[in-house]
Amino acid sequence: MADYEVRKRETVVREEPVVTETVVRRDPVVQAQRQVVEDPSAEGRVLVSRLAALIWLFFGVINILLALRLVLQLLAANPTTGFARVIYDISSIFMAPFVNLVASPQVGSGILEIPAIIAMVVYTLAAWIIVRLFRVLFTPARTRHTVTSYRREL
Repeated sequence: MADYEVRKRETVVREEPVVTETVVRRDPVVQAQRQVVEDPSAEGRVLVSRLAALIWLFFGVINILLALRLVLQLLAANPTTGFARVIYDISSIFMAPFVNLVASPQVGSGILEIPAIIAMVVYTLAAWIIVRLFRVLFTPARTRHTVTSYRREL
């Protein structure tokens, strides 16, 4: 007498299975069969995920530059040295919308550049919004199908 049970059933998108496995165990006699149907939307999700990672990387580099600028200003680093000059020159592009937004208080001999902190928050929020927008617009729906059935011989 055969006893069948189905473990998981989902909507079928593509009828022919990509992978079919049959496993037979001897003690007790159990035969399991698994069919996995290909997920056609997986490539689209991978592409969106990679684009999101690139966006986070780009805005992360901007935030690192702004954080270095903030630390150099706070420590009153000499702006004529090579490293400080490069950091100030590159980060000034991203600081332009925030210059003179609020006052920057002087702390000892350094300056606490509040606009740099505001810029880091704004750029982080912009990255989050752009990534979410990409995911909503370009992530395809999930369409995976898996059927596992067991047959026990009693």
